[in-house]
Amino acid sequence: MSTPSYYADAPFEAWDLSSLYTSDWGQVIQYVFRWQGKNGLQDLQKAVDFARHAIANDDQPIPWKHAPHAGKLLRQLQSIGWADATHVWKALRRRDGNATLDAIKDLIKEHK
Repeated sequence: MSTPSYYADAPFEAWDLSSLYTSDWGQVIQYVFRWQGKNGLQDLQKAVDFARHAIANDDQPIPWKHAPHAGKLLRQLQSIGWADATHVWKALRRRDGNATLDAIKDLIKEHK
């Protein structure tokens, strides 16, 4: 599988992290991970939609397995400010769906 150009400079593959979560939270991660390199604010809005859907269904951003590995990957993204989304990665590390949603909305406001 080849890596798309919008993931080329990433510290790891987006799916290495997103695959550790439910479908909705995995989509949130992928859209936030790539927003700057692909579809911009449209990707962040899609992340909002998936986060809202997850929260409405009482699905919290808790990894399926390998929780320490997910935390390590999120910590890495947070420490380098990947995708200008430090607060999103921090909220995901805390496993807080509402804070993650708020962080994505704030990111949208900052870049409008």
